[in-house]
Amino acid sequence: TDTDTDPVLAVVADVQVPNLAEGTEVMLLDLVVTASSNLGAFVQDAPGAYNGVLVWFDGNGPGTAPAIGDVVDVIGVIDEYESGTGTMTEVVVTPGGWMPAGTTAAPISTPVTTAELAAFGEDYEGVLVTVSNGTDLTVVDADIGNGEWTITDGVVIDDVYYDWKDD
Repeated sequence: TDTDTDPVLAVVADVQVPNLAEGTEVMLLDLVVTASSNLGAFVQDAPGAYNGVLVWFDGNGPGTAPAIGDVVDVIGVIDEYESGTGTMTEVVVTPGGWMPAGTTAAPISTPVTTAELAAFGEDYEGVLVTVSNGTDLTVVDADIGNGEWTITDGVVIDDVYYDWKDD
């Protein structure tokens, strides 16, 4: 009996909301890389809440960190990664599932306030954001553990692919 099935054609919001169950194999098209390393990349298919996700290469990626602005198609399996600091939705790339599709000028960030992030942070998981609150942002606690820090209004920021101390 053939148990192979085609991946479900989806958009990132289907993965993040979630409209699709953990363990579902998906195909996501025209994703823009917003941050990356040789282990994985944050990608999004549009600006706004629910439109970004971490793609974990799991040995099936391009071998080097993709460039910010690269456009890719991805086939992978939806997973909810659990760590000591919480969970993160990710798509784990299947063999041959990282497919370069071009480049774009620059990813578009979504403007959010610290109040929006404090209240609806999960909505912006994996989304490239520009944070403001109408005044200067302040690092309140530079090290709350596990590479995380807090800014104005108690918003927790993680250092995955970005460290404010480098700026």
